[in-house]
Amino acid sequence: SLGLPQPVQFMVLDAQITLHEAQAGGDPLPAPALMPYPSELLTPLVLAPGQDAGDHLSTEPAIVTLRPAGPDDEASISDFLDRLSDHSVYLQHCNLLPQDPRQRLQRLRQLCFLDYDRNIALVAEWKHPLGGTSEIVALARLNGLHGGNTATVALVVADALQGRGLGTAMLKTLVNFAQSRGIEHIQASLLAENTVLQGVLEHVGFDLQVAGNYITATLDLPAMAGQTG
Repeated sequence: SLGLPQPVQFMVLDAQITLHEAQAGGDPLPAPALMPYPSELLTPLVLAPGQDAGDHLSTEPAIVTLRPAGPDDEASISDFLDRLSDHSVYLQHCNLLPQDPRQRLQRLRQLCFLDYDRNIALVAEWKHPLGGTSEIVALARLNGLHGGNTATVALVVADALQGRGLGTAMLKTLVNFAQSRGIEHIQASLLAENTVLQGVLEHVGFDLQVAGNYITATLDLPAMAGQTG
């Protein structure tokens, strides 16, 4: 997907497929244009009970599954974003949820059609305790910036599940993923009044710098063994 606002049809006029021996030696194989779906990130997570919010959900243990987003998640992510409270949407500061309908559609496609190399969206999914339907209840995005070893990160968790360790677990997963891809610096931008996200970032090790009503969070990652940067 090119993230275009309207569906576009393409006609392929030519294609070439190169086959290699199973034990190809000599020069390394060319890097694929799209990385395989990182199924190793699929992780079950048990959330501890939270404080009573009067919804009969916050005080119950919950089991969620963390996994990379894919093309089939576009509708589910849209539903999740629509269920967020106005306050949560405001605190996002357009990091994950532009208000313009055309920009929103493009952003949704960017969240679901990724190269899984330096760009990935992670979702948390559960079966609703009352209805039993599968729902996305959290979304985190890592976006590698072009021409460098820096990435940005954004995170939003459903109101009923905030403060139960879900955001911390998702952010740690993205940090480990970024480090495995050779990213050395991660940045986040948030409103100064978003104290919940501030706590999550600080817990993971980000350094926070306040400038007026905004905060810039940065995390420097050591290179993993065998990486040249």
